[in-house]
Amino acid sequence: NTHSSVVLNYAASTSTNTSYPQANVAIGSAANKMSYYNSSANTLLFYGGNYNVQTVVATLQYSLAAIEAAYPMNLNTSSTSAVGGTINVTAPLPITSTFVGTSSVVTDGTGTVNLPGSASYSNCYRVMTYQNFTLSANGGFITATITQMNYNYYSPSTFKAPLLTISTSTANIAGFGANTQTIVT
Repeated sequence: NTHSSVVLNYAASTSTNTSYPQANVAIGSAANKMSYYNSSANTLLFYGGNYNVQTVVATLQYSLAAIEAAYPMNLNTSSTSAVGGTINVTAPLPITSTFVGTSSVVTDGTGTVNLPGSASYSNCYRVMTYQNFTLSANGGFITATITQMNYNYYSPSTFKAPLLTISTSTANIAGFGANTQTIVT
């Protein structure tokens, strides 16, 4: 379903959430829609937060962070790392488990971004991040694979936060099928 009339205002603040001790930035539109990052001069690391993919509702806490960006951004700069941590799924059925997987990031394009309302940003970078991780709970009785792909468009004047994000997430819980959603922010 497309919800083009839904407007969310995101705010960034210093993270004080003790569940994410490595994070120094919290970004969200509501208490149940938060993401936690560590922003430094060299990298932007993702440590987790609330995760909703249609009927799948979960909280992720990374002990091995996902790399979201590496600075300075240059075309074809890439990095791959292991990710892992804990996941607490509350719907469609309760699951608490650890997860492991990989995270990749690559600056794969440059150009001009034209947004509605005559907003135009030149010399932008497109940064693609890809995460894929699996979990197994209840002695292997419940297994799931979660895949997330983000396309973040950064302007040189605002390179610490993307101008536009296109995010596709798929949660595939064995026996329940796949749930996929795409969000443009």
